[in-house]
Amino acid sequence: MDSIAEIIKIVTKRRIKKVELFDESSRNKNSNYFKLFEGIHQGTYKSDEEAAKDLYDCDPSEKKYLILKTRLKQKMLNTLFFVDFDDPDISLQTAEKYENEKLLFSSRVILEYEPENKVALGNIEKILRKAQEMSLCELEATCARIMRKHYCDIGKYKDFERYDELVAAAEEKLRMEQEAQRFIEETKVLYHRSKANKPKVAELSKEYAANVRGFLIETDSVFLKNAYYTLSVLHHQLTDDFESALKLLDEQEDLVLQKPTFFPKWQIEVLRIQHLLYLLHIKDFKEGRVYFEKYVNSFQEGSENWLSFHEYQMTLELHAQNYNAAGELFNKVISNSTFRLFSDDVKNRWKVFQGFLHYIYKYEKEKGLKDLIQNSKTDFSLKQFIATIPAFDKAYRDININTIACQILFLLEKLEIEDIEKRINEIEQYSRRFLKKDMHFRSECFISFLMTLRDHDFKFFQTRKDTEKLFEEMKETPMEFRGGELGLEIMPDEFLWETCLAKIKDYKYG
Repeated sequence: MDSIAEIIKIVTKRRIKKVELFDESSRNKNSNYFKLFEGIHQGTYKSDEEAAKDLYDCDPSEKKYLILKTRLKQKMLNTLFFVDFDDPDISLQTAEKYENEKLLFSSRVILEYEPENKVALGNIEKILRKAQEMSLCELEATCARIMRKHYCDIGKYKDFERYDELVAAAEEKLRMEQEAQRFIEETKVLYHRSKANKPKVAELSKEYAANVRGFLIETDSVFLKNAYYTLSVLHHQLTDDFESALKLLDEQEDLVLQKPTFFPKWQIEVLRIQHLLYLLHIKDFKEGRVYFEKYVNSFQEGSENWLSFHEYQMTLELHAQNYNAAGELFNKVISNSTFRLFSDDVKNRWKVFQGFLHYIYKYEKEKGLKDLIQNSKTDFSLKQFIATIPAFDKAYRDININTIACQILFLLEKLEIEDIEKRINEIEQYSRRFLKKDMHFRSECFISFLMTLRDHDFKFFQTRKDTEKLFEEMKETPMEFRGGELGLEIMPDEFLWETCLAKIKDYKYG
């Protein structure tokens, strides 16, 4: 009773007199708070100018609007302390971390005013046990330090010594986990900064994986095991050893499945997408189909990960020349009720899929595709698709190259040379002066082939002769596709160039 009385004394004396929270069930719908909240939430207000004009008929710099916005923001921030972490996108470990950090905060406030409060100290010990159970070493170290100080203050040396050992062990484990996290972040940022860093990052990821493996000798940690797999898989990916990467990825998937407490539910989906991506790189089309069919139903239908899994399988079927299977997959995705909710970037990628499937249907005589690809949900017009040249944009480099390549195939069928030259001039903007063997090497080879075709006035023999050596080099260089639009080859560049050559073979000599 005394401990609770102490807490009541602190709360009544120290608490803020009015705590502003945002409660949707009890709000006054006529208040400007509600109107601003609802306008932002529903997308009615696109800017401060629109909101200020509607609510106060004033400029957004006026004090009354600024006060309203500040108070609404504070209500939102206060309400975050009462967020429900029962969420499939958050791991149980992370949910426990946040819930116990809230309890830790309140306990530390009590101890600030009443250092011997039994309720607060009991909470600290409870949090410490939960932190040990959930491998939350930062939380464990903090709680152990508080208890160490407590036993120092009351002069109990054995208990002080016990908690001192806990602090040292938790801090050492935390140091290793933080170091492993830094390893992962450093390799990622180096690689994303410049693809020319690929060899350096490959070696660095190997070195860092070995370091983390050394950490695992000292302590058993799910986080460190996952970090080891992440770094090792990255190393094998960057050295184009996808078979070794796949074996390690299988082990990482097993870890995630065996320790579901430590991972959000989407983590296994990300690994399975990565697995299918690697099968695409090594052109194991048969195993890719088996893997896709085995796990496709494990994804939440209509989710972004579900779509990515289908995009990779779609690309895999096209590269395998399983065109009817690709058509069926296309129809399945487009017909899904959630497709309309995806971004324009996603829809544009699927329009290019549709464009290539139309070409295969019309000129490769795959008649079974007709009913599968004529779907109005993509708002697709073949005539418009062929006629519209995408504006130059480095951010959309790969999808634009795919779009123009598909257009060129259609135009070659009718040998519309002037329009083909326009497309080649557009696609040329994405080439560099010197070819580099990075993720854009293959697409730049293809662009170089088209420029040679144009410069030789579409003559077959001269063009083939001048492109043979580079074509062989391109074929020996593996595709580097990392999802979305990065390194995207909807149809293999070999297929595109060989088709182009076949179409102009008789142009000057027929």
